[in-house]
Amino acid sequence: MPSSQSHPTLRWSPRTEQILDDFEVAWKSGPPCIGEFADRAADEERQGVLVELIKIDLEQRWKQGDSADIARLETRDYQQQHPELTDADVQEVAVDEYRVRLRWGDRPQLEEFTQAYALAVDEFQARLRRVQDDVNTEFDYVFHQDTQLGDFRILGEIGRGGMGVVYEAEQISLRRRVAIKVLHASAAGDEHRRNRFHHEIQAVAMLRHDHVVPVFAVGEQDGHHFYVMQLIQGFPLSKIQAHAKSLDLVTRSMPRQADDTEQPTGRVGSGETDRNASLHQLASQIYSEGEDRARMRHIAGLIESVARTLHYVHENGVVHRDIKPSNLLLDMDGKVWVTDFGLAQLDSESTITTSGEILGTLQYMSPEQTLGRRDMIDGRTDVYSLGVLMYLLMTGELPFRGQPRMIIKQSINDDPVSPRELNHRIAVDLETICLKCLQKEPGSRYATAEELADDLQRYQQGEPIPRRSGTGFPVLSVDI
Repeated sequence: MPSSQSHPTLRWSPRTEQILDDFEVAWKSGPPCIGEFADRAADEERQGVLVELIKIDLEQRWKQGDSADIARLETRDYQQQHPELTDADVQEVAVDEYRVRLRWGDRPQLEEFTQAYALAVDEFQARLRRVQDDVNTEFDYVFHQDTQLGDFRILGEIGRGGMGVVYEAEQISLRRRVAIKVLHASAAGDEHRRNRFHHEIQAVAMLRHDHVVPVFAVGEQDGHHFYVMQLIQGFPLSKIQAHAKSLDLVTRSMPRQADDTEQPTGRVGSGETDRNASLHQLASQIYSEGEDRARMRHIAGLIESVARTLHYVHENGVVHRDIKPSNLLLDMDGKVWVTDFGLAQLDSESTITTSGEILGTLQYMSPEQTLGRRDMIDGRTDVYSLGVLMYLLMTGELPFRGQPRMIIKQSINDDPVSPRELNHRIAVDLETICLKCLQKEPGSRYATAEELADDLQRYQQGEPIPRRSGTGFPVLSVDI
């Protein structure tokens, strides 16, 4: 590895600022190619731009969390991809990796980083400790183990997102384990974000369903806003997908090519914890090699369960608007739970969301969401997102990918590739169900999530589904 000094931290030229801005925008639709963006920089700035692009990439990958399409990379991965990085560049990236992982809920060890990347141990560890202090200040880490919030004693952190941090805690009076979501202190000072946090609480508090994580209590202590939920011992579907991909289960569950080589058998062995074994079992149920009918029935059953839950949610005046793998939890028994109602739309809502505001996760958003048409959003919007999820589970790919503007234009104007073209093992009826969910016009989709669930149930029972109208794709011609 070259050992020259890292680039100095200077003001970037307007050209470089634009490159970095474009890279961040491109990330909204998935990981861009770092090298392509670095090559757009002037020769004298390229090395520094490369490091900055890697830092942005790190932040985005760890912020996104585990998913089937986005891997959480480490500094050594970037070293392999970009051998032109100097020793000083690598240390710079490693320090930022440490910051990013702390920021998004991981707890890397100082010793690991020191052994892997440090040239001067004391200096490097001092930098990491300063990063630790900065992150603690940023996220107000007053909630260490045994911190008490009213009747609740913090046991440890579960995860975090843009709105808050989720902790495992003990409810002292009832001696039970719960989950507590605490609003970031920075968000608590923002009236709009604070209102949306309480809006989420209101949405979930309206619901009483076996597959919706219930709210037990709401509180505020010393300016810290929080609410208490049932603790679900399990994994988000996004983590299950990521685990399946890491073991190559996704590829192996798809049709084999003639020249396929022997695939790895996985990393779960007798020494793994029960929790890791459960993760592997859940992943294998969705991506089981050679059990086509059983796998498709399992996917149909999972989507049916979510659809029936969402029908109840819709009947109670709530539209989720952000159905995606990271917002669905599977417990150790394989039961699915719908979570995170932070973007939910309530029938009674009047001021939180305005027409023209685009909310959701782009790859899972319906055409009416991407157009900011709040007046068109109803339960059929969630049906579309379920169609995207079903497409992903059956084919291993999203129906629309690319730059943000490309995804928006495709979702409004283009047909998705037929699922059976990507995986011929998919039953015709399942493809029909999926494509009906993905209709451009809400009126051409299933009228309710319950209708979708009923067709999925018919498929699982071996019954033919009704030949419904609306499985073509009328184009909504919109200039983007």
